[in-house]
Amino acid sequence: MMAEGAPLHILYELNSVELGGMETHAADLAEGIAARGHRVSCALPRARFLDTLALRMEGHGIDTYRLSIQVPGNLGETGQAFRERVSLLRDLQPDVLHQHRTGPYHGKTGILAAWLVGVQAVAVSEHQPSYPLSGLARAANAWCDRHIDRFVVVSEHDRALQLRVTHRAPSRVITVHNGIDTERFMPAGPNELQATRQRLGVATDELLFGSVGRLDRQKGLGIALQAFHRALPSLPKAKYMMLGDGPDRASLSRLVEELGLHDHVGLLGYVKQPAPIIKALDVLIMPSRWESFGLAAAEAMAAERPVIASKVGGLQELVQENITGLLVEAGDVAGLAEAMVRLGSDAALRQRLGSQGRARIVERFSQDRMVDQMLALYEELMPRGARW
Repeated sequence: MMAEGAPLHILYELNSVELGGMETHAADLAEGIAARGHRVSCALPRARFLDTLALRMEGHGIDTYRLSIQVPGNLGETGQAFRERVSLLRDLQPDVLHQHRTGPYHGKTGILAAWLVGVQAVAVSEHQPSYPLSGLARAANAWCDRHIDRFVVVSEHDRALQLRVTHRAPSRVITVHNGIDTERFMPAGPNELQATRQRLGVATDELLFGSVGRLDRQKGLGIALQAFHRALPSLPKAKYMMLGDGPDRASLSRLVEELGLHDHVGLLGYVKQPAPIIKALDVLIMPSRWESFGLAAAEAMAAERPVIASKVGGLQELVQENITGLLVEAGDVAGLAEAMVRLGSDAALRQRLGSQGRARIVERFSQDRMVDQMLALYEELMPRGARW
């Protein structure tokens, strides 16, 4: 057992199937823990979409290890990655293994490897809402549960869902909201705003809406385009920029053309550094069908940008109606269009909601607060080494 007050060694494992909010959160957390003087390592799949994330963490002094996983569900890769996990855990002997996402099955092999090696403390962050399981998947989850000390979720909504669906003991499931680097998302000054908007081809007198996230069904971006089309007659100088890539990109591009929005909508694809664009928005739109937290909404709020979000999941804990943004029912095209017009035509309201949004992030959703809570969890687990 380590001496009291000694630096911890945390190994993060990312069981990623895409590049999204989970990966951004994990990198923010790892960098925050490393900045406090603790040793941090990270193991993540060898998929190319994670190359930029690995480089980012290495730039912050975090040792990264790539596992032989390119395609989730490939049994050969999963077996090889399992052997690599066992070898890595034996070599590193971390105080805490903190795994992000136990599914698909290559995530569960990470828990098996930790059990075989005898890692004394295991925490798991689940970044998606829980749902009932049956058969082999339920049995695998039940086995993993016995060898995990704490389950971390990113919203009280997801915690309630976990307790209802998984029947885990309440003391083993804790909420740690995602934290935002409030310095990195400091509101932009006039010169920075002008430069970014000029780069995007947006005039100073044009209203700029935007969305940030993976282009898939969950994010509800087709709904956003339909709503923007409805709102445009009332906001003729508006534009909409979508940051992100994913399986729905082609269908969204077709919808832009069908609605005649090609002069007003830009699909920017994956943007390595989205912060300047988020700061340059007038309003961030987050029309998700479901959302555990809503990292992009929190980043926009930190940058004093008002948010229009769906009334789902953790977004309801983050965005306060008429205080930091506006909430609409998921899938409500007319309601979203109405909210766009309301915010788009009222600069004073945008300023008020934006200012109050940043104050809320600084007070309750900062990176420092998240790191404090995670370190408290790791230190709590140190003397235990017990399993339920």
